[in-house]
Amino acid sequence: MLPAKVTPEQAAAWWIDPGSCDIEDIDVPGKPKRNTNGLGTNAQRAALAKIPVTATVGEEAKVRRNLIKAFTNEELITLGRAGTKIHVYPRTHKAAGTYEAAQNRIAVDHDNAFAQTTVTHEVVHALRDKDMSRRGILAKSNIPGIEESLTVAEQQARTDTPGLSGCYWNCLVFDQKSKRWRRPTDREAMKMAEEDHKLFTGGKGKGLTGEAALRSVERNWSKSHIARLSYKSKGKMAVNQAAGIYLGIEPVSTKGTARGKKKASGGVSAPVSTPTAVAAEKRAPKNAKGRKTVRRTSKPASNKTSKPKG
Repeated sequence: MLPAKVTPEQAAAWWIDPGSCDIEDIDVPGKPKRNTNGLGTNAQRAALAKIPVTATVGEEAKVRRNLIKAFTNEELITLGRAGTKIHVYPRTHKAAGTYEAAQNRIAVDHDNAFAQTTVTHEVVHALRDKDMSRRGILAKSNIPGIEESLTVAEQQARTDTPGLSGCYWNCLVFDQKSKRWRRPTDREAMKMAEEDHKLFTGGKGKGLTGEAALRSVERNWSKSHIARLSYKSKGKMAVNQAAGIYLGIEPVSTKGTARGKKKASGGVSAPVSTPTAVAAEKRAPKNAKGRKTVRRTSKPASNKTSKPKG
């Protein structure tokens, strides 16, 4: 194995026979890094130094900048005290990132290390798991659909751009023609992600942090699109599963008979109680040419607490 910074002689040996060796941080994970120079305030650098990142120098800097942007010092300190580590390396095509509770490890794909949404999503999973001060819907749920839905909601609240989480392709929409709940088209899924981002950021589109982000999730989750996530639940929506567990959460009618709509903050129209999502549209055949393909991220593995980007 060669170090990331190779000498001319090492580079020449690799050039002659690339298969004879691996390069640290490229072919194989290197050593965990704690570089914080030039990042934020002294307090932020101190908090970041407690979180080891295994990645190239450039990837590490991007990950740390995203952490500063989406989380408060207190939240980063909680992450560091819990011993959470972040690894950046090639993942499968099905997941841009995962949170492995047993290993207390966040893994992010090389191609998504720069995306604020991916890193934020997996860190939210870790905080929901490790922050013992959290209560109610803000704390980890052992029901996969509820956990994933609320993690996406908090991710949307904390980021500056909508995260096209693969979860939105599993958010049910009520088709007025067939009078049935169904999975969305690509266009509907992307529109729901955009509307939820506006909802959770108060219509401003600017990511929140700390208490502001948490309160937004508490206020808006049950009336969001992501609340209708159906994941590992035999067709049950997350909001309906949560209604029997948490106070103040009203279930959605499985018949789709809406009882009215309510304007969310920022002028976003968000359904309440029995949402119909966006207007139903005809679904294109699965093999139709020209169908837009969107990479879904953070799809959780069966033994992990994690986004069905994913």
